[in-house]
Amino acid sequence: MKTVKVLILKTIPKLKAIFDKYYSSNPRKFIEILNNNKGLSVDLLLDIFEELIKNKGKIKAIDVISSETTVDIKTLEILSGYSDMAKGGDF
Repeated sequence: MKTVKVLILKTIPKLKAIFDKYYSSNPRKFIEILNNNKGLSVDLLLDIFEELIKNKGKIKAIDVISSETTVDIKTLEILSGYSDMAKGGDF
C-alpha cells in the first residue's frame, strides 16, 4: 500500500506539491485523507486537498468528518450507479 501512495505522488505532480508544502511534517494525515477519499477522481481529490488547505486553521471539524462536498459527490456516484442498473447498464 505504501508503494501505491508513493506512485500516486510521482504520477500526480500537483498532489506531490501539496504534500511537500502542507503535509511533509504530518504524512499520516495526508494518507488518512487519501484513504477517506479513495475511489474519487484525481480532480475531485485535488479539490478536496485545496479546500482543506484553504480552510486550514479555520475549521477543525473537517478533520473529523468528510466534507459535504465529498459526501454529495459520493452520493451522486452511487445514485448514478443505481440508475444505470435500473436501465440495464453496467454498474
